[in-house]
Amino acid sequence: MMSQLSMSDRRTPVRSGAGFALTFIVALSLCGCAKSPEELLIGRWYSGEMTIRFRSDRSVVWNSSAGMAIGRYQFAGETRLSGTSSGTPNLVLDVVRRGESGRYQFQATLLGKDRLQLKTVSQSEGSSSGQSRTAMVLRRASDDKLGGGVAQAARY
Repeated sequence: MMSQLSMSDRRTPVRSGAGFALTFIVALSLCGCAKSPEELLIGRWYSGEMTIRFRSDRSVVWNSSAGMAIGRYQFAGETRLSGTSSGTPNLVLDVVRRGESGRYQFQATLLGKDRLQLKTVSQSEGSSSGQSRTAMVLRRASDDKLGGGVAQAARY
């Protein structure tokens, strides 16, 4: 004769199946949490010398002692190691400042989620790669304050 399962014995397989499903759903959702380098670039950044805001529509607002520049950016999205100095830009800004168009090229290195290093890159005549020049580290600004120096009053 077969013995009958108690009420708690009948629920055990359901509970472990539900636990497995919950674990699977949580694990699957965590896989989508990693942000790409470009997603990490989006937002406001500042230093004592400048502020810059990268928007998801690839527009940029850049304010420095030279004045405000507004335009578009291109980001190659490749991360660079801190010690690497290849001279090849991975961030290009095409902006207008005081009625004049300009193109600025940088090596952008994300130094974590709240630090961004920008090295200016000057292009040599007839060469596809340039030489790295000055470097500065910017901090991420929170949404409630812009932070930084010269552009503190400009809110975009």
